Amino acid sequence: PGLVFYDAWEVAGDGSPGITWSNKNPLAAIGRYPDRRFDYIFSAWPRAGAAGHPTHCELLGVAAEGSTQISDHYGVLADLRY
Repeated sequence: PGLVFYDAWEVAGDGSPGITWSNKNPLAAIGRYPDRRFDYIFSAWPRAGAAGHPTHCELLGVAAEGSTQISDHYGVLADLRY
């Protein structure tokens, strides 16, 4: 089928939009841009035995409201079948 990529969040995220730029984050709220997902992990079409297929995906660095944030973006972590 040509070159095909999976968005790990679409395949293995928690069903939420996976926002990585949020006005709830004080480091991102300065710009007042709308909440959105800027950060992605893509994986290629799985190989034999489904190697490379996303099995889990989550956001990193989402601190509780009022806590110190480490970045203006939340990170994305994905586990891929190997």
